[in-house]
Amino acid sequence: MTCLAKDCGYEFCWVCLGDWKEHCKSGQAYKCNSFEVGTKNIEKERTNEQKFIFYFERFKHNDQGQKIAKKMFDTMADKISSLYKAIHLNKAVSIPALEFDFLYGSAKALEICRSYLKWTWLLH
Repeated sequence: MTCLAKDCGYEFCWVCLGDWKEHCKSGQAYKCNSFEVGTKNIEKERTNEQKFIFYFERFKHNDQGQKIAKKMFDTMADKISSLYKAIHLNKAVSIPALEFDFLYGSAKALEICRSYLKWTWLLH
């Protein structure tokens, strides 16, 4: 391209905006590499964006899973507490508190595991 301003006449590459004389010296007047490099950079950025989205979706799903596990733990704790009180009011049935501890432990372990899974996606 040529600048048409009065007394200018500067010739430049319309792809990279570099000096046209430099393009002619390198023998690549019509094969400007700047555009190809730009395309490769765009592809690299697109790949990085897709990678980010891939890992963020997994992070988000495990975050939702952790929140669900937390709600489940809270609900289970309330129901077990109510059940335990009802059993102790009825003296005919005797179930020790240790029988319910595995439920607390398993629900809490699920919540903790979801938290670990959630944060491991950020390490990739």
